[in-house]
Amino acid sequence: MFSVTATGTPAPTYQWNQNGAPIAGATGSSYTISSAQSSSNGAQFMVTVANSAGSVNSNAATLTVNSAPTITTQPVNVTVVAGSAAMFSVTATVRRPRLTSGT
Repeated sequence: MFSVTATGTPAPTYQWNQNGAPIAGATGSSYTISSAQSSSNGAQFMVTVANSAGSVNSNAATLTVNSAPTITTQPVNVTVVAGSAAMFSVTATVRRPRLTSGT
């Protein structure tokens, strides 16, 4: 969720933008992404606040979407004698998002 606080007379209006393009229906003081996807990693969000006296743009905020870990080595079955220790292991990989910038 992104949010902004703005005051003015008359009351301001809001328009949220993603990567410079207006987001349809995103006209409140906050904007919520209900299910962020990895394809949105690095997206820039900003809001334009306006009233009859003029408008102003917020700074851009970057959305970082982390990927869930992936198990790369599954545990294997172990047979032990009663009273002995049993050891299980697993290997997991966490992929970190890479931000890219356009030219």
